[in-house]
Amino acid sequence: MKRMFFVVVLLVGTCTFAQEGITKETGKFDEVKVFDGISAQLFPSGENKVVISGEDAESVNVVNNNGVLKVRMNFDKSFNGHKTFVEIHYNQKLSLLDVNENAFIGAPEPFKQIDLELRAQEGGEIDITVEADKLKSRAVTGGILTVKGKAKNQEVRINTGGTFNGSTLETEQTTINLNAGGNAGINASEYAEVKVKAGGTVKVYGNPKVLDKQTFLGGKIIEE
Repeated sequence: MKRMFFVVVLLVGTCTFAQEGITKETGKFDEVKVFDGISAQLFPSGENKVVISGEDAESVNVVNNNGVLKVRMNFDKSFNGHKTFVEIHYNQKLSLLDVNENAFIGAPEPFKQIDLELRAQEGGEIDITVEADKLKSRAVTGGILTVKGKAKNQEVRINTGGTFNGSTLETEQTTINLNAGGNAGINASEYAEVKVKAGGTVKVYGNPKVLDKQTFLGGKIIEE
């Protein structure tokens, strides 16, 4: 999402070269956006930095734009980061994870926090575990979200071929809107509101006490 105010763009230029890759200091950030097919892993740490390895590691552009960390390939290597790997180390809570252009974000440890937002588009993929009070997820244009763990409340939006794999994400309440194709699996124990419009399928797990479901112009809602 574009920010509608003036920001100072910090080009992250402090680099060190080590056997394990190229290290760049980033400064503080709370949002992460990854592009161009790059595979990123997130690690809680005592410092904020990225470590880049794989092919074309020297062509990765890391920018901290007012707390939004953007990781992408340089222009001459656009959409060509499929063999490039980035470790993102952070020492504060992250509010948003965003993948674009077939990029990938994963994390070996669960995100334990009050709220978190996930976005996947243009074939990007996120695969994480959470322990949260509130989770917001959006997948469009072939984006894929795979989320495990627990969240008290969840809001999901799927459009134009997005996928949400959340059958093992245990929630109390979930609302989901799926439009123009796509697939989703949700898990709720108390309440689930499911709306499907113009195709697509939502599978509901967890046997919620209340299931409010609506379909329009095709689409399926399946209770598992």
